[in-house]
Amino acid sequence: MSEVLKRKLSAKSQKRASKGVSVEAVLRKIMPRDADTVLSLTLSVLEATSGAREREDVLNDIGPQHLAFLLESEGGLRGVVTLDPGLFSAVVEVQLSGRVTENAMGERSPTRTDAIVVSEIVDTWLMTAEAAMAETGLEAAWPISGFERIPGHLNRREVELLLEPVEFRTVDIKLSLGGGAKTGVLSLATPRLDASHDGHVHSTAARVRTHLPDLPVALHAVLAHLPLDMSRAQAIAPETVLPLPEKCLQNVRLETSDGKLIHRARLGQLDGKRAVRLGGINRASAAAMLTASAMPPPSTEALSPAALPEPSALPDIPGATSEPDRLPELPDLPPPGELPDLPDLPDLPDLPDLPELPDLP
Repeated sequence: MSEVLKRKLSAKSQKRASKGVSVEAVLRKIMPRDADTVLSLTLSVLEATSGAREREDVLNDIGPQHLAFLLESEGGLRGVVTLDPGLFSAVVEVQLSGRVTENAMGERSPTRTDAIVVSEIVDTWLMTAEAAMAETGLEAAWPISGFERIPGHLNRREVELLLEPVEFRTVDIKLSLGGGAKTGVLSLATPRLDASHDGHVHSTAARVRTHLPDLPVALHAVLAHLPLDMSRAQAIAPETVLPLPEKCLQNVRLETSDGKLIHRARLGQLDGKRAVRLGGINRASAAAMLTASAMPPPSTEALSPAALPEPSALPDIPGATSEPDRLPELPDLPPPGELPDLPDLPDLPDLPDLPELPDLP
C-alpha cells in the first residue's frame, strides 16, 4: 500500500471519527461481541465516561473487593485496570455455572484464582478496543493505547506503590451482565503527562524515590546499656527502678533493629509525648560512630566499686586459728668479713673410664 493511499485512508478514518463516532459507541459494539465469543455472556454497555483524576482519587476508587491489574507501556509508564465486585463475580459465575445470578458476591477479597479466570476476557477487551480505536481514529481519546496488562492481581497498597504521583486519564465503563442480573464497572486509568516529562522521569529509581517518605522504618531509641547478671535480670518486675547514667538524656543512641548506630540524639518531649531531637553530624563523626556501633561504650556504673558484688566469706580450714603461729627468732648474722673458717673439702674420687661409643650410622 502506497503512502498516498495510507494518508487517504487515515484521513477518512479521522473524518469519520469527527462526525460523531465516540469511544462509547465503539465499546457498545465490541464489548458485547467479545463477551459472547469468549464467555457466552450476555452483556451490554450502559455508559462510558471519560475524564481525569488525581492519583489519590484513583486509589480511593479501589476497594478491598475490587480486582486490580497493572497496566504498563514500553516507556515504563504505569496505569491500572480495575473490575468492581459485580463485574468480576459475574465473569467468575458464568464460567463456573454457565449463568449470572442476582446473588451478591459476599464480603471477600479477590484471589489469585479469580485473577486467572478473569484475565482472558480483560485481555480480549483491551486488545480489541485498542485496535478498534486505531481504526476509527480515536487513539488520542483512548487512554490505554500502547499499554499492556501485567499478569498478577494487585491490592490497593501495591497499586499505591506502583503508580506515579501524576494526573491520570480515566475511562469508567458501566456494564449490564446476564440480562440485568448484575451490573458492574470496568475502570481504566493511565498517566497524563505534559511536555515537561521525559522518559528519564519514569526510571525505577525515580519511581521508588517518590514513595520513600511513605515507607515505614523501624528505629530504636536507646538511653543506655545496663550490664546485669542473670539474677538481677530475672528480678526485674513492674515498678523496678533501674539506675541510669546522668548523661544518658543528652546521648541517646538511635539504632536499627539489629543494633547498628544511625545517629546520636537528645531525649525530650513533643506534644505531651517522648521525642528525640536530632543534631548535626559530619562525615568524620558519622564514620567514627558507625565503627563504634559494633560495641556499645562501657558504662561508668559497671566500673564503680558500688556496682561490684560483695566478696563471699572464705571457707573454714580445719586446724586453722584466727592468728597465725609465731615463727622462732633467727640468730643474728656475724658482720661481713668475720665469717668462721670453713673446713677443707675432701678430694673427689677418680671416675672410672667410660667405654668407647660406637660410630654413628
